[in-house]
Amino acid sequence: MRQAGTSIREQARHLEQNHDLTRGVLRTLVNNTVGAAGITVEPTPLTRGGEVHEDFAANILAVWEEWGERPEVTRQYTWPAVQRVFARTLYRDGECLQPTFRTPKRVGKTFFLRMIADFQWNRSRFEHDSLTICQ
Repeated sequence: MRQAGTSIREQARHLEQNHDLTRGVLRTLVNNTVGAAGITVEPTPLTRGGEVHEDFAANILAVWEEWGERPEVTRQYTWPAVQRVFARTLYRDGECLQPTFRTPKRVGKTFFLRMIADFQWNRSRFEHDSLTICQ
C-alpha cells in the first residue's frame, strides 16, 4: 500500500513539473480556496453576558497578526504563503505534514510551524503530539 501511495504522489509531482495544465489547475484551486491574503481569522471572544469583548478581540488579533508575519521555523514565509504551500501540497499529494514547535518564552514567539517534505520525514525525530497530518 505504501508503494502505491508513493507512486501516485510521484506521478502527481511529475505532472505538476511537466504539464502546464496541471500547474494551472493547482494554482486555480489554491487561489480559490486560500487566496492571496490567506484565510483570515476574526476573533470574537464573548463576555459572560454574551456580547463580543472588543478589547480582548483586538489583543488576540494583534498577537495573531504578529505571529503571522513569520510563523514557521525558517522565518522565510508569511502566514498566507504558508497556507498556500500547505494547500498546494495537500491538493497535489493528498496529505501534508505539519509538526509544531514550542520554544522557551525568552525567545519571544513560542510557537512555530515547520514545513517538511515527505522524504525528509523521520518519525522517530518528532513527538506524536506535535504532529498534525492533514488528509
